[in-house]
Amino acid sequence: MALQAAGKSSTALQKAVDAFNAANPGITVKPSFYGTQDAYNQALQAKIAAGIAPDVFWVDAPLVSQYVKYGAVRPLDDLASQAGFPLDSFIPALGDAFKVDGKLYAIPKDFNVSVLVYNKKMLDAANVAPPKTWAELKAAALPEERTLARWRASLTRWASPPESVVADWPRRR
Repeated sequence: MALQAAGKSSTALQKAVDAFNAANPGITVKPSFYGTQDAYNQALQAKIAAGIAPDVFWVDAPLVSQYVKYGAVRPLDDLASQAGFPLDSFIPALGDAFKVDGKLYAIPKDFNVSVLVYNKKMLDAANVAPPKTWAELKAAALPEERTLARWRASLTRWASPPESVVADWPRRR
């Protein structure tokens, strides 16, 4: 099992693993903890490439399609159904974030809210309307002649960002 956790989180997770192992003598969970998301992703991708991926690991929604493409994960729909796991208990968008071609490849453990904060003066200077979708944000950042092009590298790290509305962060006046 691979987990991205540090400090108190890793201590709490280790206690949960110890309790699980004690309650399930026929199953042994051996967690590997990584202190940063980058270290975790790098180690996980190396293990997947080497064919020694953990049986269970955490994955961010934007990476699911990449892991499906390389055969590193398998659909969970049938397993969830057999176990009576209530997949319909998730907020639809949350469950959908872990689906590829209608099949579920990961169980959501939590979610976070993505917010885009933008500099209106910078957008005005580049003659760009505030983006409302990821596609608009990427399109605004791509042309070399625009000041926004310097953010292109940050945008390309998103494998498949959710097609959600990006909004202006409320400004204090």
